[in-house]
Amino acid sequence: MELIGCLPFTHRTRESILQLPNMRDVLNGVVVLGAVQSFFLATLLVNRVSNNAANRVYAAIQLLSSLALALVTTFFTGVAARNPWIYVVEEPLSWLFGPLVFLYARILLTCDDSFRLRDFWHFLPFVVNVAVVTPVLLWEPAAQLSWAYSDDLAIATLLRFAHGIAYSAVALLFVLQNRSRAEVGLSREEHARFRWLTWFIGLTGGIWVLGAGVFIIRLAGVTLAYPFEIATPLAGTLVTYVCGYISLRQPAVFGESARRTRMTTAPNADADMTLIVAGMERDHLWRDPNLTLVELANRVGIPSYRVSRAINTTRQESFFSFVNRYRVDEVRRVLEERPDAPLLSVALSAGFNAKSSFNAVFKRFTGTTPSQYRREMGTSLANLP
Repeated sequence: MELIGCLPFTHRTRESILQLPNMRDVLNGVVVLGAVQSFFLATLLVNRVSNNAANRVYAAIQLLSSLALALVTTFFTGVAARNPWIYVVEEPLSWLFGPLVFLYARILLTCDDSFRLRDFWHFLPFVVNVAVVTPVLLWEPAAQLSWAYSDDLAIATLLRFAHGIAYSAVALLFVLQNRSRAEVGLSREEHARFRWLTWFIGLTGGIWVLGAGVFIIRLAGVTLAYPFEIATPLAGTLVTYVCGYISLRQPAVFGESARRTRMTTAPNADADMTLIVAGMERDHLWRDPNLTLVELANRVGIPSYRVSRAINTTRQESFFSFVNRYRVDEVRRVLEERPDAPLLSVALSAGFNAKSSFNAVFKRFTGTTPSQYRREMGTSLANLP
């Protein structure tokens, strides 16, 4: 059994499809178009002006999907049966999808473009699988074909499904945890990123679950009626189309702000933080309720991953917390100068975009609600000599 573009596909399914020449031709055409679209999208992402690490990882996912879908066509047409080494080459590919999806989610949310040494541990199962199947390439074609159709691969196939489902679950949990930890009142760009990742990981994870279900049913000896036996590759191709369409319509996810400034270099995080603080205080950037990490990076002339790293390293807080701290400080300063100022008006002027988000963030930083804070401040002023 193979996992083609995140779509599990049994050898017996190939035989069934090959017995239906008309449906084979139709399905082959659909998959070829999906492979072409994935390759086109990968090329577009790599060559676009706003190329960044997240786009490059997503391009790798699309390129891998394109290769996997292209291999599906060799199964449909019988090319793989005449060249069984294709089965061997295809075997390790499924171990790449899970780690790439997780790293894509992490990079897109944290805007940290750096790759750490421990990131490569995610690809250890792929490396082990390559080491295991490489000797098979030296076998005779008949032996390779026998290996490809062998039931001995059932345990390895179940492990691949468990690997893919586990990575999808971990990636989705990572997104949801970051969403819950993020400050309320996210900008449109942050909302778009969280929404896109939730859908993308959910769809790819659904393919893993569907494929595992189909495989387990067939492993139990149940023969699925057509077209249910090819539901997984069809669903995977549909996901490829959907993700490609969404990708081209989400500039907040796959691009950066159109306005760009020349990026300068800084020797360390402290120097970057000095530039960030200077830009924030000079232009009062926190007053923009839709301020994003990319926008801040453009305004101060530092790559977004360095802005995120500087804030995390020097302040030990997230971008959202960093910006909201400025907003809360401004509200407190205004209330000290004008105790009777309308709270909502002060909050909106400071960059908050809703009363609920203002109250929640203010209490998180001060331990009290805005109204209580003003009452306590008034009592303190009244007690002054």
